[in-house]
Amino acid sequence: MFRRLVPAAIILALWTTAAPAAEFFEGAWARTPKECRNREGPGSGTLINLGGRENGRPAPLFDQYERHCRLQKVEPSGKAVKLSLLCFEFWDDYRRSRNGRRESATLAPLGRSRLRMDGKTYIRCRN
Repeated sequence: MFRRLVPAAIILALWTTAAPAAEFFEGAWARTPKECRNREGPGSGTLINLGGRENGRPAPLFDQYERHCRLQKVEPSGKAVKLSLLCFEFWDDYRRSRNGRRESATLAPLGRSRLRMDGKTYIRCRN
């Protein structure tokens, strides 16, 4: 039994050390617990996914209600980061890369489950 566990433990250790560390701002965020539960419709819900993919290629995503953005650049600034975004109001426009507008967002950590985004405090939503 021990012989079977050793290779699995080695593979698991290599896989976990090789995986990139998640940034403090990745995940689902909202202003209130109620908005965390309501994933559809208007609200403050925000999803930041650096691992997003489109057509097999990396496509980091910053998504809010009627604000679907391709994350183009992450610039550290002290403990905060500035995200450079190309945003679209509609998913059709996002998919076709038309009618986009350049925007930015500044994010700063406020602990493990809180974040300041453009001056407003957000909480991390649990899945």
